[in-house]
Amino acid sequence: ELNMSAGTLRKWLQSASKKTGTIAHRVPAATAALDGPATAWSPAQRLMALQQSYALDDMARSGWCREHGVFEHQLAQWHQEFCTPAVPASREASGAFRELQRQHEQL
Repeated sequence: ELNMSAGTLRKWLQSASKKTGTIAHRVPAATAALDGPATAWSPAQRLMALQQSYALDDMARSGWCREHGVFEHQLAQWHQEFCTPAVPASREASGAFRELQRQHEQL
């Protein structure tokens, strides 16, 4: 099986279409979803990257990262962000409100 990034295929198609004068076929959105700089990826793109790279061994993951322009520490950070539950705003607000009430009572 040949693994190649969608960006490489797209460039080849564009190059071929310029030479032959034909219109290059569009690469489906599902395969083109991980294009562009990784720092600008949406949460959905980051989740897709985590899904694609999760079960890979170290060597394969390193190759995957090079192919998609991602650093392994970014994958680790995204994994942590997705696995760490967010504190609901209402809970933060109620905690802040209780603290203000305590300070008010002390005054």
